[in-house]
Amino acid sequence: MRPPKFNPRQIGKFVVLSVVGLVITYVVIMLFIAEPIMPNGAREINSSGSENQVNDYDQMVIVAAKSAYAQAKASGLDLTTGPCLLESAETGWVVDVAHLPREPIDDLPENQCPAYVSGKIKHFVELDASGAVIRLK
Repeated sequence: MRPPKFNPRQIGKFVVLSVVGLVITYVVIMLFIAEPIMPNGAREINSSGSENQVNDYDQMVIVAAKSAYAQAKASGLDLTTGPCLLESAETGWVVDVAHLPREPIDDLPENQCPAYVSGKIKHFVELDASGAVIRLK
């Protein structure tokens, strides 16, 4: 029995198609891993708790937001309704609870912190009902 004979052109096509397939796979994987940027300039933080992509100031804001969350939870506040947990004119940040994944109801002004809606405070931290960071703006 004779081994099959391969044409060098067939081998070249196979190599090129393999490399193209690997590059496409790499790009698709990178798109899924990349940190999403929201259209309004907010950064979405990985909800698995991976917050090492934020700077030191943002990290302090996240710690303060999680502290406000812990206090609200300890007081028995129903966090599934998406309450505003903190409005701080001194720091310029509010802490709000939203759904994960976000729902259209989260964008209604009556479901957001009043100081943010009125424009008195420009920045927010959004947490989900379990206390994980959804996004910062």
